[in-house]
Amino acid sequence: MIDFVITDGRLNQTVSSDPIADIAAGDSRFTLHGAPASTTGTRISGEQTNASYIAGDEVWKFFSSCEEGVHPDVEISRAITRNVAGYLGHITHGDFTTGIIYRYLPGAQDCWELRDQMAGHAEELGRVISELHHDLATAFPTDTNSSDELKQQLYHRLDMFCERSPVVEQFRDLADATYADLPAEFPVQRIHGDLHLGQILYHDQKFYVIDFEGEPTIPLALRRLPDSPMRDLAGMLRSFDYAGLSVGADFLAAYGEVEQALLQAYVVDKVLYEIDYENHHRPDWLSIPLGAAERLQSQA
Repeated sequence: MIDFVITDGRLNQTVSSDPIADIAAGDSRFTLHGAPASTTGTRISGEQTNASYIAGDEVWKFFSSCEEGVHPDVEISRAITRNVAGYLGHITHGDFTTGIIYRYLPGAQDCWELRDQMAGHAEELGRVISELHHDLATAFPTDTNSSDELKQQLYHRLDMFCERSPVVEQFRDLADATYADLPAEFPVQRIHGDLHLGQILYHDQKFYVIDFEGEPTIPLALRRLPDSPMRDLAGMLRSFDYAGLSVGADFLAAYGEVEQALLQAYVVDKVLYEIDYENHHRPDWLSIPLGAAERLQSQA
């Protein structure tokens, strides 16, 4: 069963029982695109934001909240085929994309669950993410961005973090020193946008990148804008730190060419975001980004 309400241009939906059966039975509120074969499914436990169901050889993911327009998870999943689970279809209600269907990988585990076993796989993962960025740059337009534009965005976020969490203010000097070294211009392209160990599956001795919807708190149109691949790399480096893994150097070496000053700026921004987030949502985890910020400050 699927219930939803549209408020201020956003569709918020809740699913219960077996929504796949409702859609297969011809629920007229929704349009099914592609050719998924399943008519029933079993919900995957433990998912925090969206609701996913295993249905035969398919996974059906229903977005808890969506805006009108092209959904990046569908857009990217249809455009690339290497190192991804494999797009099979999607669901819409008018101009809202309410769900996506992709290939089920039996026995796959996300790399956060496997973090204690990741030490020997960092180089392989670096090559996979490099291939991902290459494929995204081939499938979608590329552009350049200026340091002035990026600095404006970074300082806007810094001010927001400091206002919400005054503990961040002590690291403003770190941000100033890091953002001063940005290159004048740098290439941008489509990226994952919310890359971390939990967004990567390991199945049959191979990595698969999933969940291309980007950061859900950012408006849909902004999530589809080109950005630097260094933002994704920063997300992975921070995820390694949360997992207690010292594999960042191996990961980056296998990835290939890196713009170090730009990467450092995205790492600092990510750390300050984490301090703000943990301060409000998971105070028991606050010591992780605080420790990272202190290390970065001592090296600046």
